[in-house]
Amino acid sequence: MTAILTYHHVAPVPPVGNERRGLYVAPDFFAAQMAWLARRGYHVATLDEVRADLLGSERLPRKSVAITFDDGWADNYAHAFPVLQQYGFPATIFITAGKIGDSPADAGASPSTQRHLNPAEIAEMAAAGIEFGSHTREHVRLAEVAPEQCERELVESKRILEQVVGGPIGWLSYPHGSFSREVIQAAIRARYVGAVSTIRDNRATYAQLYFLPRVMIMPDTTLLRFRYYLSPWYHWIHAFKNRRRWGMYRK
Repeated sequence: MTAILTYHHVAPVPPVGNERRGLYVAPDFFAAQMAWLARRGYHVATLDEVRADLLGSERLPRKSVAITFDDGWADNYAHAFPVLQQYGFPATIFITAGKIGDSPADAGASPSTQRHLNPAEIAEMAAAGIEFGSHTREHVRLAEVAPEQCERELVESKRILEQVVGGPIGWLSYPHGSFSREVIQAAIRARYVGAVSTIRDNRATYAQLYFLPRVMIMPDTTLLRFRYYLSPWYHWIHAFKNRRRWGMYRK
């Protein structure tokens, strides 16, 4: 069983009422979660390792997780990156390519939570083993735009990121969790090797390679809840909830 964890912001959590509050995990919570994985002997895998396991060409340890971040916020560099380095954990950051190096939207806000990673930060993280994937170019709902725009978002974001990172970009994360069978085919044509979704579960099959389920980590994810997220109980509950959805995308 390999759970794929999803983070967005790793930064002080905004007050109740902030519409983006659910996308934050406090730095001390993140550090405690990474320490728990290390203490419990989890193998932290790359997405390529997860893919190899699903293909049957490599077998991951039973206690394995993969760590992902959506959007590519600069606080990933400020708060998550040092902790990942401390434990030697790999991770994949899905970047909205058209927002690389943007400026804070609110001059009075914390810069790392209001801007995305810049090329220098990306280069430093890539050199240290952090992997990067596409979150499209403009963070659009791929299943709701014209096919031509969907193709551009996938192809252009891959091209931009490969130039910044200096290497291949193989993985995709669907913004807003928006995808369809047609979007999956477009991702395959754009030569992505796999994609992650916002469907919740902590294990996957090869049939789900282009809509891998993940576990969303939120501000209230205590260590007790974090342990539950990695348990068989979480899988069985969500497998039941998702049974119709899996069938829809497998057709």
